Amino acid sequence: MNLNPEQKRRVDRFIYDEWVDEDDNEQKSLSNLKALLGEVQSPIEIDYMLKGFNWDCGIDGLDFILTHPMTDPATKLRAYWMAGPGYFCQYEKERDISKYELGEWKALKSLEKYACAALGQQAQLKFDPRKDEEGYDWTSQYIREERKLSEKGMKSFYGIPPELYDAV
Repeated sequence: MNLNPEQKRRVDRFIYDEWVDEDDNEQKSLSNLKALLGEVQSPIEIDYMLKGFNWDCGIDGLDFILTHPMTDPATKLRAYWMAGPGYFCQYEKERDISKYELGEWKALKSLEKYACAALGQQAQLKFDPRKDEEGYDWTSQYIREERKLSEKGMKSFYGIPPELYDAV
């Protein structure tokens, strides 16, 4: 699916953080983000915004994408896998997660709720976590991390819900 020029401009404005206020005014940034997302015309725009999302800068803006009325169930599932849930499978116990990583852990659990809640809803888009449109297997990290623990005779406290492995 292709975007028209207007949609592409909106996606780029989101991806390149053009909605963020130059003076770091959080209220202004939030207002800009809401206005930008208010112009969205299709689920594919939201999906492209997520695909280009800058995970290195935190997850500001992600909640607004996932709660947007045009967000497709496939996009919510993609967000969960893009967050790298397999990373937390390296831990035998939840208390082993470092204080530094707790924010990411809480964000992942939130993404998991969005993804699970979207299951069974009618999807216009497609996403297969085992083989996305570029052939990437998002589930491979989980398998690697689980294998590392099992080789030590341990098991992870965190198990990815089986239904989140299914294509939408």
